[in-house]
Amino acid sequence: RLYNEAKDCFMYVIVDDLVPARNGAMICVTGNCPTEIACILIEKAMAKLFGGYDQLTSFNGAELIKLI
Repeated sequence: RLYNEAKDCFMYVIVDDLVPARNGAMICVTGNCPTEIACILIEKAMAKLFGGYDQLTSFNGAELIKLI
């Protein structure tokens, strides 16, 4: 569930557990723990909500906190 500021409401976003990769390496956010998938799934849900990974390049930490 992510907050959609344009619609002024929370929206449920359904994602699968597949992540983008290139040459066997993930090309998405990663944390200190390689088995941690929560951040990856949140990023994937945000990309789906906003129309693609290329739409996420201008987000900062404060904007991310508002979404979750």
